[in-house]
Amino acid sequence: MEAIAHGLIPITYDVNYGPNEITQDHVNGRVVPYGDIDAFAQAAIEILQDPDLAQRYSTAAYASAERYSEANVWQAWRALLDDADQLWPAKLAAARLDGTAAKGDK
Repeated sequence: MEAIAHGLIPITYDVNYGPNEITQDHVNGRVVPYGDIDAFAQAAIEILQDPDLAQRYSTAAYASAERYSEANVWQAWRALLDDADQLWPAKLAAARLDGTAAKGDK
């Protein structure tokens, strides 16, 4: 994440988590099949041999890093907290976890 925020071009393996969630193949970097070192090397060579491609990926890396900016992350957290604040009191009451008894309970 820190690397793309500085315009560095990611090349990552296609795994179920981590960098390939941030890297968009052929947009801001490359995602290659897991463990395929030849594909990894070829992706690096293609980028290094094509300055225009490298610049496109670098520019897109800066832009994609904005998704994880402090302001955007806080906005997502705020929305989650606001949603919880609105929905959870009713859920807790329905589950009787809020300390109140349902009608007819002693």
